[in-house]
Amino acid sequence: MLVNRDLCNCWIRNTGDACINIGLIMIGRNLSVFFPWRKSIGLPHVAKNLHSSCRQCLRSDLLLTVPIKLAYISYETLKESEQNAKEPIIIMHGLFGSKNNWNSLSKAIHLKTKRKVIAIDARNHGDSPHSSTMSYKDMAGDMIQLLNDLDFDRAILIGHSMGGSAVMYTALNFPQYVEKLTVIDMSPVRASPNLLQMERIFEVMRLAIMDGNLTLSKARKMVDQQLAKSIESDSLRQFLLTNLVEADTGKYKWRINLPVLEQAFSTQIAVFPNNFVTLMEQVTGFMRIGLRSSSNL
Repeated sequence: MLVNRDLCNCWIRNTGDACINIGLIMIGRNLSVFFPWRKSIGLPHVAKNLHSSCRQCLRSDLLLTVPIKLAYISYETLKESEQNAKEPIIIMHGLFGSKNNWNSLSKAIHLKTKRKVIAIDARNHGDSPHSSTMSYKDMAGDMIQLLNDLDFDRAILIGHSMGGSAVMYTALNFPQYVEKLTVIDMSPVRASPNLLQMERIFEVMRLAIMDGNLTLSKARKMVDQQLAKSIESDSLRQFLLTNLVEADTGKYKWRINLPVLEQAFSTQIAVFPNNFVTLMEQVTGFMRIGLRSSSNL
């Protein structure tokens, strides 16, 4: 659990890549089973301070949220006799992503740990319902609702980028639901370093012209040419294009709730709640932040 006396280790791995420096925080026991390169650092005093300070100042916010039922994929291919009965692993993707991004890793983690692995679509992403709100308290409420619906008392939470912020927020507000926490390519900073880049991405996606008379592959090629005028990275464009889908009308659309994500980005997604930042500044000295990653959210 992130914020109680049972927290005993913080494992940090950095890629060493000069262009993409990704910080990975892993908190809890036995994660070395599928992350053998961990580095162990004891942080019991930090856990105690976080636990005593954050619950009252953040948890009340969640009373104002309306949770939605998230779409998810469950990985439990092992026979019931072979599957570990311990808490499941819940995985949340980053901005513009979906549960499908984690397909291969989810299978590998399931087979290695013998735990049920559940990859989810965040609200306004993938197959999950669209909502007019998009904040970390919303996403935390959604995850707790999912755990309750699936009758899980606790879970290991893994989050990448935006999903990393969401699972940190969840752990601080609902520590009793969190056995362990893994945060990838995200840290408790006050604002994303890529605000201008993200604004351009939102704009070019919003202005993209989609021809409904084309096949999906040709439509993606057409939109890719438009995105290329503002987005140089081919891999980033292909990632964004996974969100281009055929609508019921036969035309094409963005699967994500682009208007809400664009509106919420600078005020909700790219920043942390002030109380959260103040608390987590105590541990930022133990991590490196992926400032140059092309998918910082």
